[in-house]
Amino acid sequence: VLLSCSGSIGRVCVLRDDQDLAMVRSVAILRAKPLLNGKVLEISLQSPYLQRQISGRVLQTAQGNLFQGEIRRLRVPIPSAQNQKEFISLIDALSNEQAELAKRKKMTLSVRDRALAQLASGSTDV
Repeated sequence: VLLSCSGSIGRVCVLRDDQDLAMVRSVAILRAKPLLNGKVLEISLQSPYLQRQISGRVLQTAQGNLFQGEIRRLRVPIPSAQNQKEFISLIDALSNEQAELAKRKKMTLSVRDRALAQLASGSTDV
């Protein structure tokens, strides 16, 4: 899990595949312990609970920074393995539903825009 720790502090992403990267000091690499699934860690870091912790640990100078010592002090809840599995299934289902809704919204807006264009050009009756 990558965590931005300078500038836009608290942004999170997961590397899903092995890839070569060049790291900069404004990003921290967080590795989940064996008891915690990486996806659960990613979502936990995005939660209001951990985002408040992150905000409270930022050292503010001209540009805010979240240093390694403060990252280590973050309190990440570790649910049981079964709860993590169920949580991931739920999040995956919700993500799929969200993607489907976005696709349907895009199609609906496209139909609306074509209808408005036809109406404006006079090529259709109301």
